[in-house]
Amino acid sequence: MSEPLPLHANLDDIPWESTPSEGRYGSDDKIVAEHVAQQRLDLAITRLAPGKSSCPYHYHHAGEELFFVLEGTGQVRLGGKTYPLRPHDVISCPPGPEGAHQIINTGDQPLVYMAISTNDDVEIAEYPDSGKVMSYVRRGGERMLGHVSRRADAVPYMDGEPV
Repeated sequence: MSEPLPLHANLDDIPWESTPSEGRYGSDDKIVAEHVAQQRLDLAITRLAPGKSSCPYHYHHAGEELFFVLEGTGQVRLGGKTYPLRPHDVISCPPGPEGAHQIINTGDQPLVYMAISTNDDVEIAEYPDSGKVMSYVRRGGERMLGHVSRRADAVPYMDGEPV
């Protein structure tokens, strides 16, 4: 049996993990929730290089996210509008299309922000720019099922079932 995670950690002791750069996407992240005993919240610190975003524009159906800008400047696409970002800005992303979001570093220095999100066992996210839908199920913190498809690829409920 593995040892339980501690209740306390220091950000300086948590390593940066790099997500491979794909065009305008890519980030460095400190996944704090993997280093402390946390059940219903996730916390990450994300660092974006100039011109980068960590993910495509999307919204969640179950979870919500809250972002707090620590350093740098950029912009956030939020609920169909674009807003400038600077240190100490707070971005609230409730579930649903009004919480659709994407943070982009439009400055010339790294943009660093804190992301706090609910840690839901079941989640569906939609990507309005590309028409994709992502779903996943976690059990005991482990992802059991994950799937990404296009909304246009939907099939009827009984498709492929024996008659």
